[in-house]
Amino acid sequence: MEQLDPRTASYLQLETPHAPMHIGGLYLFDGTEAGAGATYQALYEYTEARLNYWPRLRQRIVEVPLNLDCPSWIDDPDFYLGHHLRLRALTAPGDYGALLALAQRFIARPLDRRRPLWDVTFVEGLEGVRGLGPGSFAIIMRVHLAMAKDTVEGDARIRLTTSKPTASMPPAPARLWQPEPLPTEAQLLARAWGRAISRPVDLAHLIGRGAMTAAQMVMAGTKGGTELPPLVFDAPPTPWNRPVRPPRAVDTARIDLTRVAAIGDAVGEVEHNDVILALIGGMLREALARAGSLPKQPLVALSPVLVEKEDGGTAGQPLLSTLATDIDSPRERLLRIQEAARQSQSYLDGMPVEKITVRDPLSLAVQGVELGARLHLADRHRPIFNLVCVNLPVAAGDRYLLGARLVDRAFMLPLMDGQGLSISVIRCRDHLTMTAVWCPGPVPALDGLQARVDRALESLESSVDRSAA
Repeated sequence: MEQLDPRTASYLQLETPHAPMHIGGLYLFDGTEAGAGATYQALYEYTEARLNYWPRLRQRIVEVPLNLDCPSWIDDPDFYLGHHLRLRALTAPGDYGALLALAQRFIARPLDRRRPLWDVTFVEGLEGVRGLGPGSFAIIMRVHLAMAKDTVEGDARIRLTTSKPTASMPPAPARLWQPEPLPTEAQLLARAWGRAISRPVDLAHLIGRGAMTAAQMVMAGTKGGTELPPLVFDAPPTPWNRPVRPPRAVDTARIDLTRVAAIGDAVGEVEHNDVILALIGGMLREALARAGSLPKQPLVALSPVLVEKEDGGTAGQPLLSTLATDIDSPRERLLRIQEAARQSQSYLDGMPVEKITVRDPLSLAVQGVELGARLHLADRHRPIFNLVCVNLPVAAGDRYLLGARLVDRAFMLPLMDGQGLSISVIRCRDHLTMTAVWCPGPVPALDGLQARVDRALESLESSVDRSAA
């Protein structure tokens, strides 16, 4: 039995039936070169062989009666892989829209806390998805934020995707997995009381747990000497900065990497992330203007960067970024975003570019959502920022599963009360995939995301070209 630290336990406390706190992923694999081996049964055996190297996948949460202490991870004596690895088939024509609709339903449902907090769905029947060959499949993944950090730091031998079409299986475990006995309520209460009287801070935690948690979340904004920029109080209200309710809407768009690079080169010394934020700003400006909800003040995004610490670990640095939605010119909007980035505390601290790591993209998403949740709780009545925008850095190169090549992936961030829209961007081969998750009611319709992104990209290119001329 292993107890969660208060920070990780806060993900469980923040969760409500309307706002599940899990991260989702949608992965498309082209089975043209995989032959007949890319099947659900093959994935089942492939995953089962790796479970012994990743104990957290077979552990569930046990809570202390009366919520007197943080929950703990315990071995699930009833663990059955079939509960977490499922098969679904799209009905004809099996197009991308049907796949997104399936992902939307999954991302809106909370994970069952009576079981380990993850699941993977193998989706077949993708004959109608353009560009995919026979035998292609999709993976829809969900993992709770409470265990996402452990997922990132798991043993490399059990990572599902590999850099080569064929992957060697890990060696057989020394012994078969046997779950530890479940603790009784009396044991959990005794442990909680023992911790409280042995450490005064725990006793204070028992007396005022909610207040202390809130204080810790407020302090997270300045942890490690990181001071928030003045923009922290400048975020205007928007239709989505209100309590969230199901269902969820999800849409994706592809962005050509070469076009992003060309814009940065044309303007000069502009980071790719600044171009992405300018695209998001242009897209949201258009959507809000058409809905008659465009505020006079610019939207503010929490767009964290993942940096290397001196001890070799990584940490998410909170970076509040203006989206410059108050500026009509796309080029001037990009320049404003670039200048704001330079003035941010991360840049003022002289953080060298080589310290930005690309090893753990999931860590960036986890810590970005964590910062969002913690900072938002500091002010329920006014948004400190309007949405979370995460640009997930990943190394270039192909990835494979069961011999099938990964051709696209989308990352779905959870929504929290007061934050009814999130946008993530992740690289896959020669393109970026932008994924928007939102509540269909409060948020102006963002469906047709590809067309919206295309218009914003074309406007930015045209604005940059006119300036150069």
